[in-house]
Amino acid sequence: MTLESCYECDQEVSDQALLCPSCGVPFEKDPQLSQKLKRHKMYSVGMMLTSLPMFFTIAPLAISFIFVGLPWYLLTRLRMWWNRKQT
Repeated sequence: MTLESCYECDQEVSDQALLCPSCGVPFEKDPQLSQKLKRHKMYSVGMMLTSLPMFFTIAPLAISFIFVGLPWYLLTRLRMWWNRKQT
C-alpha cells in the first residue's frame, strides 16, 4: 500500500482508497479513460465555441458544428458520469 497525493487537494491518500477522505473526490479506476473523456469534453466544447463567430459568416457550418458538438458533449458527460458510477 503506497500513498499518493490527491489531484484536487494534494493530501496524501492510500492508493487503495476510492474517495479522498479530506475533499471526497472519487478516484478513477482507469485514469487513461478519464483523461480521454476529459479531452473529448474539451474538444466538444471547443467545437461549440468555434461555431459562435461562424454564425456571422458561415451559418450552415456553424449550425453543423453545434449539431455535432452538443450531442458529443452530452454523451461524453454521460460517459464520465457512468465511469464514476462504476468506481
